[in-house]
Order: sequence, then C-alpha cells, then structure tokens
Amino acid sequence: MSTESAPPQTFWIVDRESAARRALVRATGLAPERLVAGDPRDDAFATAEAPAVVVIAPRGDFEAELDFLHRHRRALSGARRLFLADEDDADEIARLFAAGPDELTEARPDPRALRALVRSAAAHRNAAPLTARHERDRVSERFSGWFGATEVPGLLRALDPALAPLPLLVRGAAGSGRSLVARYAGWFRAPAGDARAIRIDGREIRDAQDLARRVAAHTNLRIEDLDALPSDAQRSLAEWIRLDAGPRGTAF
Repeated sequence: MSTESAPPQTFWIVDRESAARRALVRATGLAPERLVAGDPRDDAFATAEAPAVVVIAPRGDFEAELDFLHRHRRALSGARRLFLADEDDADEIARLFAAGPDELTEARPDPRALRALVRSAAAHRNAAPLTARHERDRVSERFSGWFGATEVPGLLRALDPALAPLPLLVRGAAGSGRSLVARYAGWFRAPAGDARAIRIDGREIRDAQDLARRVAAHTNLRIEDLDALPSDAQRSLAEWIRLDAGPRGTAF
C-alpha cells in the first residue's frame, strides 16, 4: 500500500528589520523554498502561498503589522500566529493583536526554542470550518465588488482586533449596503471567524425588556424595521448606542 505525503507547508516571517529577519530565517532551520520573509509592506506576501504559521515581530507603533494582518486576513485565516514580543510590549501586543498566551514568545528566542514553536504551531493549525470559510470569502468578494474603490469611514477602525468586544452600529438608507458592511465586519470581529448573525424583526418586539433579552443573548445580530419597534424599545436602543450602557459585546 502506498500513501501520499502531505505537501510541504509554507511559513511566513514578518519583521521590519532586515538583519533580525535574516536571523529568524536561519533560526527556523527551514528550507528556503518553504519560507516567505519580508517587511510588513513587502509585495511578496500578496502572491505567496497561504502559510501554516506566520511569525511576526511587531515594532515601533505596530501600525504596519496591524495593517499587514488586515490586508492578508484571507491568506492568514487558517494560519497559526506567533508574535515575538519584548517583555515591556507583551501586554500591548496581546491587546492590539488579540493574541493569546500561546501566541506570544520572547523577542529574541533561542533557535532551538523557535524551531520547536514553529513545529508545534504547524501541527495545530487554526483552520475555520470549510463552510464558514466559503461564506466569509463570498461576503469578502461581494464587499470588494461594492466598496472596493470607496473609502468607508470608520470601517478600518471597526476591524481593529482591540475594539472587537465593543458594539458596532452600521446604519444607512435602504439599499445602501449596510447589511453587507455589517456581515463583512462581523467575519473579522467575531471570535474564530464565527460571524453568524441573528436577524431581529422590529415588528416582533413587544417592549424594551423583550429587546434587551434578545440583544443580550447574541454577539452578532441585525435589527430590521427599527421604526416598528415599540417607543420604549426605541428609547432603550438609542440610549445603549449613545451611552454604551446596554447589553455588551453586540454588533448592531
């Protein structure tokens, strides 16, 4: 009986400093054909094979690295992330990049330790379910078709991982694409790409307490026909939005 071997996995290394980047490449012990290394703004990542692991060394104000993760979010959706962090920056990196303890390691890791981390990360990829990935890609393609050449005010800020726990309000006239924007933002704000949205029809809400129960029970929802909400529910919703004092962690 013969078995097919799995194709070699690709690894990305992202570091603004070329000398540090070369040291990381050597430390991984991986063959050159399995590595893509560059500055966060390097065009090579745009055409590279999606990686099993991405090693990122955030530097300075971290803006270039945050932008890198946003631009390449589709390619990185199934990758494990490793952030190289100085002790003084670890908490800030964890907050800005929504990085868990297992995704943080010291800024200058021992080569043997780095190789072990890369092997471990590659063995435990962060792959989303296939149906969820297809839906996310479909929404992204529709969004690009509608808004690809349009500056959507506030959207990049809304996609900041550090702001994901905060409520998001998307509003606009009927037919303006608000539902598409909400679904697009939902895919990149929700934990593990789980952006399943619950639809609430304003005509089905009995009172403010009924609305509060439904809103608090879900992390991502869409309320339609707001003008059909009972007056007390409209007042409560307006207060939640204005004061951020209602049910938390909900994307409207």
